[in-house]
Amino acid sequence: MKLYRAEYKYLEADEVKTDYMDFVGADFYGVLSSITNTMSELEECELTGIFEILINSKSVNIVNYTEPDCDCPYCRANRVPLDMIARFSCPTCGKEVVVAEDGWELISCNECSGDLYRHMLSRSATDGKWYYTKAEEEIDED
Repeated sequence: MKLYRAEYKYLEADEVKTDYMDFVGADFYGVLSSITNTMSELEECELTGIFEILINSKSVNIVNYTEPDCDCPYCRANRVPLDMIARFSCPTCGKEVVVAEDGWELISCNECSGDLYRHMLSRSATDGKWYYTKAEEEIDED
């Protein structure tokens, strides 16, 4: 999970003030709905920016964070039956990725932030393991 900051401005006693809120999510698109919902609940504020918190030019990796109503594939892996969990190696960094195998099209690896597409993930009928097919392996060269 990554740490994101949403900056917003609001009017207080005829003065424009700026503040921020921090959010945790698997990727930008996973946290975007939480940010927009929270901002819509605040009265008379305007969202001015959303950015990922970086330390020494690296993403802050929040480990052991569980949000009760989070429905991202990473959090759902803790709530689904074992036969619905996909374990595979990230094709970019090799880190093991553990997610719920359904309900997603695109996620980011927690380690390297590489894109992972659901349509490139398949389960072997012989050994029952999950495998990620790299893009260059899909190209059929004659």
